[in-house]
Amino acid sequence: MSRGGVRSAACGIKGLVILSIMLLMGTSVGIAQTATADAKQAVLQKVEQFLEDLGTLRIDAVAKHLTADALIVTVRKRGDSMESKTTTGKAWIDRLKMSKTKFEEPIHNVHITIDSEALAYVRADFVVNIAENTLSHGVDQFTLIKTSDGWKIAAAAYTSIPGPPEDK
Repeated sequence: MSRGGVRSAACGIKGLVILSIMLLMGTSVGIAQTATADAKQAVLQKVEQFLEDLGTLRIDAVAKHLTADALIVTVRKRGDSMESKTTTGKAWIDRLKMSKTKFEEPIHNVHITIDSEALAYVRADFVVNIAENTLSHGVDQFTLIKTSDGWKIAAAAYTSIPGPPEDK
């Protein structure tokens, strides 16, 4: 084989190897994006199920969505100021057991970030509706961790502002 033929064969093999690597990388990126989309969907489903269980007062189900040492932060508008309260998930669940009024809490403008398929952060606007009347609105923020039992809420923080959002 002539030098040109060897060079062409070598370039052809190098080109084939580079093309193969690029195709594999493209496939890997596609798989990662699919996994991330699936993970985001699983996180969203967990948060939506948590809110549904909360609104329908299925307190035992709400507790199962939380990690054992979950943290709950509430920031409420009272008059002209905002008051905050931080509590453990257990203490929050104990207070929920006294609740008698069912509600709906639809979320929108949802943003989900997942790190290493193990830690997730969700930020969403919400309204609280009771009998089709908007009682309050605000922002929900959740931090979730992936456990052997699936996604669990490690921290939930929310603002609560009376009435409907001003843009409605």
